[in-house]
Amino acid sequence: MKKTVKILSIVFLTLLILIAFHTLNRLYPNNIVKRILNGVSLVLTPVLLAAVLSYLVNPLTQWLINKRKVSNRYAVVITLVLLAIALTSIIYFVVVFFVDQGKAVFSAITSTGFFETIREWFVSKNIENVYNYVEDFLSNYDYQGLLMSSRSVVRAIGQGITTLILVPIFLWHIL
Repeated sequence: MKKTVKILSIVFLTLLILIAFHTLNRLYPNNIVKRILNGVSLVLTPVLLAAVLSYLVNPLTQWLINKRKVSNRYAVVITLVLLAIALTSIIYFVVVFFVDQGKAVFSAITSTGFFETIREWFVSKNIENVYNYVEDFLSNYDYQGLLMSSRSVVRAIGQGITTLILVPIFLWHIL
């Protein structure tokens, strides 16, 4: 019973702290709490990814150590190399798939009569006003506003590079 009360009090305290952070962040949008949380997330994301990956690859490492009598260090290196090869292969095939599909969609859209076929379909269903609304929206949309948020894109790229560097380091130490 005491253990349950202790766990519930920890969960309650954690929720209370999260509510306090959320309230402070809402009241003061550019405060120190937001900067601290951004810094913590920069380090916490790779730690959590490394923890999940270590949970997934630890059986292979233990198998190499126990069954194949490989030393700890070499078992971890072999595991990390195999993980890197697997992730690189998956990313490569996904990127190739999306590039091929993107090319197919682009060639279908740029073919002559594509938009006219869509317009005819909308007219045949008596919803030409929807087509006109979408066409007006797309022609008058502020696409330069998308480019103005380059600061967030640079921040996301930096966080991605940091994550790619820190995950193997944390994974090495966890394994």
